[in-house]
Amino acid sequence: MSTTSKKKPATNKPHPFLVFLLESGRQWQNKFADTARQTGSRPGQKVEVELSLVEFYQSEVFRYATRLADLPEQLRVIANFMVHRPKGRALKRLRIRRAEYVAYHYRNFVVLLQTATDIAIRLTGVTLALGLRPQEMNEKTVVGNEWTNRFRLKAPLERLQKVASPLKRIRNEWIHAGVTPLIEPTDTIALIESAQHLSGEEIWLAEWEIDAYFDKACDDLVKQIAEHATALHEAVDVLLTALQTPYKYWSSRLEHDWRITAEGTSAKEKA
Repeated sequence: MSTTSKKKPATNKPHPFLVFLLESGRQWQNKFADTARQTGSRPGQKVEVELSLVEFYQSEVFRYATRLADLPEQLRVIANFMVHRPKGRALKRLRIRRAEYVAYHYRNFVVLLQTATDIAIRLTGVTLALGLRPQEMNEKTVVGNEWTNRFRLKAPLERLQKVASPLKRIRNEWIHAGVTPLIEPTDTIALIESAQHLSGEEIWLAEWEIDAYFDKACDDLVKQIAEHATALHEAVDVLLTALQTPYKYWSSRLEHDWRITAEGTSAKEKA
């Protein structure tokens, strides 16, 4: 590979909101850990976790928030696979053509980038405690919701959608019709590679020539992925920051309502 992008699409430093979720969710984390110990000591036996209303809320927000925050790093991993792709004999041993390898990782990039929008919408819906099932959370029910506007979350969500939208059509064609994304830098040379693969001969281009062409093409694709990962990281950061206020509001409210309900139930039982 001739060059690689110097941009850093992700950072190892966790977002303050994730840190806050971690610190405020010690109770449900302890319960999950205790359940894991029980399950480990009793193979095959299902052990349910009993959570209060607020603990369930906190764990669900943490679940979606960590998924979303990890996506830019996953894009960086895809870029690394393309930078350090196997060549020559290594590819032949794996029985994978260069075009197949590049297309596989590029498809993952396209799908993951679109996944960010779906996860962001679900995270927002869960944080706002809208009472919707995950399948019911979409642009209409969440992005256009009154609570989303009230907590000024629409702009951060639209910013994140804007990062992914340029590749939405490619993602839909792949998911719904099985159409392989057209990767222009490698499309022409892939036809030559496929023809030579079928013939079993180096008729038009030598292996080192095809490798050199894919080196340049992969550099361009890695740059594209890195740029999207950086933009996604920045958009995710903005959304997570905006979600802190509604999370604190609903976490406190659910804790208060749950305590009142629990105390009322306890009083009835004593009576």
